[in-house]
Amino acid sequence: MADKQVIKRAKYKSSVKDPGVAGVLKMGMERFVFMPNDPKSTTKLNVEFRMIKGHKFTKEGSSKQALLNLTQDQGGNYIFEFDSFADRDACREFVANAIAFHAEAGRVVPDKSAPPVNNEQLSREETERRIKLLQENRYKIALPASPQAVVWTMRMLERATLSVPACARSLP
Repeated sequence: MADKQVIKRAKYKSSVKDPGVAGVLKMGMERFVFMPNDPKSTTKLNVEFRMIKGHKFTKEGSSKQALLNLTQDQGGNYIFEFDSFADRDACREFVANAIAFHAEAGRVVPDKSAPPVNNEQLSREETERRIKLLQENRYKIALPASPQAVVWTMRMLERATLSVPACARSLP
């Protein structure tokens, strides 16, 4: 996945109404680079996808421009106008995949004491540890004042009890 790339002709725009700077947009999984056709132009971009938090695009229509707007973490935007909606859609799909790729890479590895996935079986030691924690905390729980918070707390306690296998609930 890291070696894929998309190269399209596009115009970089500082705003939607800006006429734009014509050039070539090259997208890889790590970054996108915009090189203007005019070598004297100072508008050159080299941005890592980990800095992009989202994207927007215009709907396809007869009088609409084929725009792709990449939103930066710090609040900035990169707006590109394409010659066709097909080119824009290819870049839009690539951007979505690149953003998802970097979001997955940035995820924290879950704690081992997290609840098991639906079909995962707990070890005897883990089950005993959880039962001990539940027994220790049984009398330490103070119910909140609001009715909604009480309902939520009761549901959480019920789920905690249900996550312990039935055979382990009867352990001393």
